Amino acid sequence: GLNIPNTGASLLFSQALPNGQLFAPRYPHAPFELPESNDLGSRQIELSETDYILLSPQGNQVAVGYGAYTDQGQLVPAVMVIYRSNGESRPLMKNCQYSAVQASWSSDGNKIAFPVHLDKSEIRIYDLQIGQMHTLIRLDTSDRLSGLSWSPDSKYIAFTRGDGRSLNRSIWIVSTDGESLQRLVEGLLPNWSPNGRYILYAKPGVTMMLD
Repeated sequence: GLNIPNTGASLLFSQALPNGQLFAPRYPHAPFELPESNDLGSRQIELSETDYILLSPQGNQVAVGYGAYTDQGQLVPAVMVIYRSNGESRPLMKNCQYSAVQASWSSDGNKIAFPVHLDKSEIRIYDLQIGQMHTLIRLDTSDRLSGLSWSPDSKYIAFTRGDGRSLNRSIWIVSTDGESLQRLVEGLLPNWSPNGRYILYAKPGVTMMLD
């Protein structure tokens, strides 16, 4: 995994890893190290307090949204770059304020999905193995999409639609081949169980589980 120095600042954007450890970036960031796959050492990635970090499930890749976050929680123009343990660095997107902090790795670490809000809202998937991006779904509206969560088998993505103002927030599920899109229930922040049988989600004042 990554060697994260303890800066003593508050925890933000923590992630549970498959080995049971908690990846918890601290702000302001100190540099951290990504081990190289050739066992010849590690590469150091410099970060600032405005950068957003998204670690892959295997801990061997990290997506960094440079300039994606501020101390006041404001979203600002950003550039997202993927760093891999083989030494490769790959720019993913720019001017990606909201997309950067809503990106989500697939369980196998081969793909990364993120929402895009233009005239019509979209979910896009970037495949790191073939180096190509495609649009998974494009809605007929500009509804806010957030909380993307891949199923353990990477065949589905659950997400939240709506921002609680113009539209009640609800949990939706889309197949990663784009053939199936279904509304499940009102709520937000979906999260798959490890066996893929349940989706944990939240409603104001309560936490629920879908079977």
